[in-house]
Amino acid sequence: MVEAFFKSIYDRVYQQRNRLELFIIVIPMILLTVYYTLIASERYVSESRIVIKQGGDLGQQLVGLTIPFLGMSGGPNKDDAMLVMEFIHSPDLLDRLDQNLGLKEQFSQTGFDIVNDLPPWAKREDFINIYRRRVDLRYDNQRGVLVIGTWAKSGEQAQKLNQAILAEAEKFINELSHKIAREQLDFAGKEMLAARENLEKAKEALLQYQNNSSFVDPAVELGMTSQVIAGLQAQLAAKEVELKMLLAMMQENAPQVLSLRQVVASLRVQIQDERQKIASSQAKGLNRKAAAFLDYKSMVDFQSDVYRASLVATEKLRVEAARKIRSLAVISSPQIPERAEYPQRLYLLAVWLLGLCVLYGFVRLGIETIEDHRD
Repeated sequence: MVEAFFKSIYDRVYQQRNRLELFIIVIPMILLTVYYTLIASERYVSESRIVIKQGGDLGQQLVGLTIPFLGMSGGPNKDDAMLVMEFIHSPDLLDRLDQNLGLKEQFSQTGFDIVNDLPPWAKREDFINIYRRRVDLRYDNQRGVLVIGTWAKSGEQAQKLNQAILAEAEKFINELSHKIAREQLDFAGKEMLAARENLEKAKEALLQYQNNSSFVDPAVELGMTSQVIAGLQAQLAAKEVELKMLLAMMQENAPQVLSLRQVVASLRVQIQDERQKIASSQAKGLNRKAAAFLDYKSMVDFQSDVYRASLVATEKLRVEAARKIRSLAVISSPQIPERAEYPQRLYLLAVWLLGLCVLYGFVRLGIETIEDHRD
């Protein structure tokens, strides 16, 4: 049954083989000529060229524009250009443009051009597709330039659409870079404030310890106590020499000897007491107080270093964020076109004629081949 169906089709085509030129070439070309000359809407194209500059690198990009043979490219700004391209073709931007310019009304079908116009029954997806077809985006990777081409049924509409896209794209890239910078600076600011609070807490703990221990720096107290001990030891040594000299001349129970022995014993007790102040198993020992003071002091020093580092990091981040802030620079602003660039009627008709001739040749060749096999 299937073979019979295809055989019937072949027989019909074979019977009409002398009219193939009419069905494959003549009639389609007549319809295409009518469409391109009477139905297809004229399209005016307005074009703009922009670059995404970062900090002070616009001069380098301009050098790349004027000296393309050096092989300079857009570099890291290509990613920004890709983001801008995605934004321009986004439904969110289309909604804003439609609200400001009434794009749906501009795109609506006013004649029989169902290919380029938006039919009344079109869905939102059709509206987006028509918009993306009317906004052509090309990125020149060698020069780092983004080319934005918009077409409409009049030159004024094409220019206004291009201008509106440029304004929205500039807002987008500025807000994007400033948002990233604000987030980084906010985080650095919070870390700096936290470091400042920790430093204040460490200082307050040190001051509280100093108030409770009744001296500012145990190291000073240790030095003063050491000096006292050194003085007492010097006096003790002198008194012991004097005692030996008296013993050489007097009896041990002599009043002068007994008095001097009391002085020596008193000095030794005093030295021992001073040494107990420096090193003691009790919490009141200067050595323990000095160790505790060093802990508090070390914490203050550490928090001071952290706070100082956070200040430096915040300042560096502020400078780096300012350097990395991106902005949109217009190299060529959109103009009002005076001549419709599309449709290119003669070119399109010639291409269609060539394609239909090739199709006719294949069909004719197929028919002749089948006819030869049947014979």
